[in-house]
Amino acid sequence: MSITLKKNIKKTLKIAGILFLILGILQIFGLGMRIYSVQTGISKLKLTWFDYTLNAIEIALSLLTGILYLIQLSKNSKDIVKQNKLFFGLCMANVFNSLAGWVISFWVQIANEQAKSLEFSFIDTSSETATNVANNVVTTQDGEIVIDEGGYEVLHTETLTTRLEELSKLRSKNLISQEEYIKLRQEEIDKFLN
Repeated sequence: MSITLKKNIKKTLKIAGILFLILGILQIFGLGMRIYSVQTGISKLKLTWFDYTLNAIEIALSLLTGILYLIQLSKNSKDIVKQNKLFFGLCMANVFNSLAGWVISFWVQIANEQAKSLEFSFIDTSSETATNVANNVVTTQDGEIVIDEGGYEVLHTETLTTRLEELSKLRSKNLISQEEYIKLRQEEIDKFLN
């Protein structure tokens, strides 16, 4: 189950990196066209050094973000998921970029959060139950994950500690006798061990 989403984060990074490089090239072309139109007198706009600097920063940010996303592809999936600060920083930096740049970086941030939540899920993949669940997971051609609910069952919904604490509270409030407490406590321990 986690393998599919890990592949998706790499796919997302690859697409986002390419999109950022294309965005940077389009921004370079746009800047060149503005410079050409001002120099030739086609445009009556007066562009200042601030306008050119802002355009240059947007271009640099797009190219840098695209390159950083593509560099992440060389890392393994676990290391990519741990790069949350990098992805968040790029997302925030691209707020100052074009709307397209911010949307792409926000998409990567969401994909990373989804992969991270799966990476640190509560399922112990080494256990027999997790293996049974994984055997009942089907990924469709669209990348949708479907779990066959008939293939497994939840055996314990609460921990032994929780149940013993409840019994202890009942006893301390005198809602059950000492004999009942001892009997129920032993039953819960036996249930847990079997």
